[in-house]
Amino acid sequence: MDMLKKHCDAANPGAGPLYQRLEQGFREMVDSGVIKAGYAIPSERELSEGLGLSRVTVRRALSELAQAQVIVQRRGARSTVAGRVEKPLSSLTSFSEDMLSRGYQPGTRWLEKELIQATPSETIALNLSPGALVYRLKRLRTVDDRPMAVEIAVVPQAFIPSLGAMGDSLYRVFQQGGTMPTRALQRIRAEPLSKAYSQLLDLPPHSPALHVERHCYLEDGRPIEYTHTWYRGDSYDFLVELQREGNNKQ
Repeated sequence: MDMLKKHCDAANPGAGPLYQRLEQGFREMVDSGVIKAGYAIPSERELSEGLGLSRVTVRRALSELAQAQVIVQRRGARSTVAGRVEKPLSSLTSFSEDMLSRGYQPGTRWLEKELIQATPSETIALNLSPGALVYRLKRLRTVDDRPMAVEIAVVPQAFIPSLGAMGDSLYRVFQQGGTMPTRALQRIRAEPLSKAYSQLLDLPPHSPALHVERHCYLEDGRPIEYTHTWYRGDSYDFLVELQREGNNKQ
């Protein structure tokens, strides 16, 4: 509590309501690394008594922090500081594999799941004949119940037995069929979210996002997956390791 008093003292000079000063204090602590992802925040009562603030003020500040995805609130448990997710770019892995390997719980909410004729761009990306059918799979991906990304995956009909075969993991279907992708090309660019995607991700309209376009291939070179994913810009980082070729240090 002493640490919180130091950084969240609402009596410090400054404009704005008390809850905003408390909210800003928490944000500064998170941004500076004073408190890290997973930190269990004291209860409303403890914060109220320790900081000399009303519970209404504390509750409002925590609510604003939760809406901004700075903290995670769970019924019956203490609020915790949310963490940014890092995705290395050196290996080809699925969203679920990435999250589980970092101790997070991945989740999926299906938005669309259909067998449909490929669009011209999908036909080119997947090297299909005109009029070919593809599975178009649109999902909201979550991390510890927090919305993290909107994903649209397009797969040629030959690689999925049926819509009924689809659980939460597309790569599990690939694995069961012996058709796991071994190579991928990705293009990453920053762009604002559409109003609909902002709403799905619980963000203000046109919030910043990382748009990843990925082409996946089998070992024999056949395209198997063409995916567009929009990741939250405030919670998702891509990490790449760079090495200089040879020993030339000039």
